Amino acid sequence: MKAKDKHRINILKYLSNTSNNWPSRTKFGMIILGITEATVRNHFTGLELDDIEAEGLILRRKRCVSSSAKVDKGLMERAETGDPAACKLYYQRIEGWTEKSIKELTGKDGGPIKTETELSPESQKLLQEITKNASTCCT
Repeated sequence: MKAKDKHRINILKYLSNTSNNWPSRTKFGMIILGITEATVRNHFTGLELDDIEAEGLILRRKRCVSSSAKVDKGLMERAETGDPAACKLYYQRIEGWTEKSIKELTGKDGGPIKTETELSPESQKLLQEITKNASTCCT
């Protein structure tokens, strides 16, 4: 097995362990592999490290599934008692609900926004032809 493959496996083992703190990339070499940062850069591109980190995060989350289920159960129990914050979080987490804010824009003095679009003579002619043809073909 190549050194690069061994390093990748060791990084994934470290990242997937939930008891380990997530290191910065500059510390990957020293903390996980016992090599210099420059050596890490010689083995891996930035994109390869992105992929390794993403895979490590997936593995870490898989190890937490039973704990996540316990947290979800506790959240549901609090929501069932009527705790408003738990109800809101339950619907956000379990049901995918989000609060949406709607912003309406208005024109002068709260009136409609006026838009002025000027069509070129060619566009006006084309629009007239389209509307004329639409009334004959769609009846």
